[in-house]
Parts: sequence; structure tokens; C-alpha cells
Amino acid sequence: MIRSSCGTSRVGSAVRSSRAGGAAASVAALAISIATGSASADTLVPAEAVHATAQCPLAGAESSLGVIESSAQWSSLLSADARSLFGREVLWDRERVVVFALARQNTLGHKVELSARLFEERAGVLTMPVRIQRPAPDRMSATALSRPCLIVSVQRDGWRTVRVTEARGRVLASGSAAR
Repeated sequence: MIRSSCGTSRVGSAVRSSRAGGAAASVAALAISIATGSASADTLVPAEAVHATAQCPLAGAESSLGVIESSAQWSSLLSADARSLFGREVLWDRERVVVFALARQNTLGHKVELSARLFEERAGVLTMPVRIQRPAPDRMSATALSRPCLIVSVQRDGWRTVRVTEARGRVLASGSAAR
């Protein structure tokens, strides 16, 4: 599979952060973890960079999940460069990149996006909550092939497995980083 990573620091025992915006994310994450009672059991990991698209640069037509570990792996799997997707380079020594793609769709209007920019990490499993939007069944949609996907750069430390879930907790995909 494919992966990415980022440097970390701890705020209490619950939050990791690594960039200029990381301090604000850390404070927000700590507040959320305290409010939800998860401060001692889980670590909240912020999404470092996010790109959602209707045309996934990952080859294939089926629903898939990948964890990208390196620049070489990125180049062999994706047809776009990181700077064009994220507006910056991926820091491979500190980040993994998670790619979650829906199966090919025959109409426009399908979309996948993060439902939170903070992910729970527990016992080496990173949970990435997403929201899937589909065209209303009673509405007309343009006929065109699309393959919606989400590409997210996440801190490398602490997790080996990623689980993509819908808001209600239903697991859509699960995969592990290469060892």
C-alpha cells in the first residue's frame, strides 16, 4: 500500500501537531479530546494537507485505499505531483499520504470529503472520518465518468493501519502501511 508522515510534539497525552497551524490545531484537538473524554485513551492527529477531486489520479476503477510512504511510491502510483495537489511538497520523513477513492461513477455529483480534520489514533490505527455525497435520486445528473477521491497528508508517527469510516462509524475501507 501507500503512505506519508510528519514530525510530532505532544500536548498533554492526546494531541500531535507539526506545522505553523499546528498550535491552533493542537489546542482545538485538546479541547475536543477533553470534551469527549478521550484525552487519555486516544491521540488526535491533524490532517496536514487535503485534496479532494472528482477525478482520482490513482489508476483503477474500483473503490480503493492506499498509504503512500515515499516520493518514489507516489510517482509510481499517482499521475499528479504533490505540489499541484497540496500546494506544497510532502515531507516524506515525517508524513504518509492516504488515498481513498470511490469506485468509478457513471454520473457527476459524487463527492468524498473529510468530515473532520482531526483523526483519532488508537493502538496504531488511524481512523479517518469521511462524508460521501451522492446526487439526489429524484434529480437529473450529467452523465460522465468520475472517480471521486480524497488525498490526505498525515503525520507518520504512531499508526500503521488506517480505517476510513462514514459519520455513523461504518467502516468503508481499511489498510496498512508497508513495513
